[in-house]
Parts: sequence; C-alpha cells; structure tokens
Amino acid sequence: MSKVYKKWTQSELEFINNNKEMLDKDLATKLSEMTGHPVTTPMIRRQRRKFGFKKGRGRPRKAPLNSQPQSTIE
Repeated sequence: MSKVYKKWTQSELEFINNNKEMLDKDLATKLSEMTGHPVTTPMIRRQRRKFGFKKGRGRPRKAPLNSQPQSTIE
C-alpha cells in the first residue's frame, strides 16, 4: 500500500473545521464526493490532530438509572 500525499485546499480545511461533530468516516466520504479524489479516514484524522481537536475516547457512558426524570403525580 503506497502513501498518497494530498495538498489540502483552504475550502477543504474549512469544511473539516466547520463540521467537527461529523464522524471521520462520514467526512472522508463527503470530501471524496466533493473533490473527486480519494480521501481516507486516516487523512481526516491527521487534519483533525493538526487543528487540535480533542475527541472523547471510546463509548459514551450510560446515564445512571436513578438520574431519570421523576414523574410528578398531582
């Protein structure tokens, strides 16, 4: 597998920056469609690191059972 260097345009970088909440896989698919060039998930991940984005690791924790809203009976 050969590594491919991609020269990122300003609009592509802005797209990544403006869509922080999207998954890397979804961003890669969308950018591939927009540009017509293959964009992979590791390429997106590297750009996120350059921007300094911090993503949570692993799965989000479940809410404790006793934190569910209580129904009020009147």
